[in-house]
Amino acid sequence: MVSNGVSADAGLQVDYDIINFARTPRVQAAQARLRQQENLYANQLRAIQLEVSEAYYNLQRAEQLVRIRDAIVRTDLVVLEDTLNLKQAGLVPRVDLLRRSSLLALDEESLIQAMADRAVARRELWTVLNLSSEITPSASDPITLQPRWPLNLEKTVLAAYDDNPELTTIFATQQALMRRQSESTATSRASSRLAIREDPKRDSLTTRASVFK
Repeated sequence: MVSNGVSADAGLQVDYDIINFARTPRVQAAQARLRQQENLYANQLRAIQLEVSEAYYNLQRAEQLVRIRDAIVRTDLVVLEDTLNLKQAGLVPRVDLLRRSSLLALDEESLIQAMADRAVARRELWTVLNLSSEITPSASDPITLQPRWPLNLEKTVLAAYDDNPELTTIFATQQALMRRQSESTATSRASSRLAIREDPKRDSLTTRASVFK
């Protein structure tokens, strides 16, 4: 016997649930679970996009800092050379030469640290993107000044709650649990089924209605 279907084992039989309290809750529960999975996927995709963006911006900042530190070291070398020439001409005291040498050493250390930070940032982006070992990621886009944020603090907080994927996922999960509970409750209630059967031997139709849980 097949509910809401046709069986052709011996003649023709049609079964149909006249009253089935679980039908609508079952459909609603399936729809709620589908929305839940869609929101989970959207939230996971948003988290991946955010992770990639942060890794890229970190690398972009690290590469820019290396350029800045390198320019500072180059300037220190020029100034140190000029100071050395002035010292040899007897125009500046020896302490100025020592001061410039000390500043150069400090700036070189800052450059080395910036290069180490760039290597870490490259590794993070490489890991997030799951790149091949032969590929070295680089942030070629220059850093530009972004326009001023148009919202004040109160409007910014309110906007954070509007169309928030995480909140939408939580709500969809709650709805799925509620629909699942409604489905379980409806399944335990009585249902009524109408069965129509054709007997080919007697050339007649038999109708039977049954109520069951």
